[in-house]
Amino acid sequence: MRRRIPRAAAVLPLGLALVACAGGSRGSGGDPTSSAPLIWIAPRNVVGAIRSDAYVRHQLRDGQLIEIVLPGQRPVPNVPAEAALSLKSLPDIRAAFAGGLISRWIQAVIYDNEDWPATPYQERLRPIHFERKVARLVARHHLMFISSPALDLARELPSTAGSLWRRYLHTGWMRGTARLAVVVEVPAQSYENHPPVYARFVRAAAIQARSANPDVKVIAGLTSTRGAPSSLTADLTRCVRLTAGDVQGYFLNVPQPPLAAAVLRAATRSPATAAPR
Repeated sequence: MRRRIPRAAAVLPLGLALVACAGGSRGSGGDPTSSAPLIWIAPRNVVGAIRSDAYVRHQLRDGQLIEIVLPGQRPVPNVPAEAALSLKSLPDIRAAFAGGLISRWIQAVIYDNEDWPATPYQERLRPIHFERKVARLVARHHLMFISSPALDLARELPSTAGSLWRRYLHTGWMRGTARLAVVVEVPAQSYENHPPVYARFVRAAAIQARSANPDVKVIAGLTSTRGAPSSLTADLTRCVRLTAGDVQGYFLNVPQPPLAAAVLRAATRSPATAAPR
């Protein structure tokens, strides 16, 4: 039987008390282990690509797949995945619970706060304050909280830290959200075409998160919104190989199903992902 990421067990004054995870941490942000399964969070089209690709299904059999679904939408059939609802603001999350939009098969809520109109301005300015509110709300409903604070939120704050990823780290948000969520995403996908920079950002963010909570599960973002399939696959694969020792999984946003399958095949061929260190 595959081990699952635990859900939040209780609410403390500062957020969620996390259940101890089987398998421990990996990479430079924690103690390596050979038994920790990979976590893959993916939208429906990527899960469909997994279902249609026997090689990828086989390679991911010991990992944990979390499918992002729409309100009322059931997960893709015949794929062993857990379902998560991704919402962009605290009002949206409150409305989803109040309106009965969190179906019985939903097991996690993703707070997708970004620098866009869908996330209210105050939530963009004070992300950790509102992450705490979301964490408490999700915990009251006994669901898993997945935090995905976008890189562009750092644009809202004055900083002398240089590049946007350094400004993001300078805020300390990874420490704050690691105290609240079961899984946190490092939003590094903007740097995929510069894999060494991608890796530096992911590694530093993972260390920052685990300095606050050694039990948090850290994943990194991957996307396919730019570039030709061949060069993109090469970049994504290199990003995975450079960071597999620092994170426990990846958030895959790959809109094109054929490319999704190609990226997954390439990623699962990586020795670092096929056999976690």
